[in-house]
Amino acid sequence: LLFHVQSRICAALIASAIFKKYLYFSPTVDMRDKFQIQALEFETYAGMLIDQ
Repeated sequence: LLFHVQSRICAALIASAIFKKYLYFSPTVDMRDKFQIQALEFETYAGMLIDQ
């Protein structure tokens, strides 16, 4: 069980990092906002997994 949780945490943090990179290269403000929100949601998800 712990192995699967670690994988999910890593995947969520990697996804967050990817969205943060996309946010800086996005040509429109609307897309930047969406990428920022997605990054925050993945960080929150990773935090929830750590707290379990």
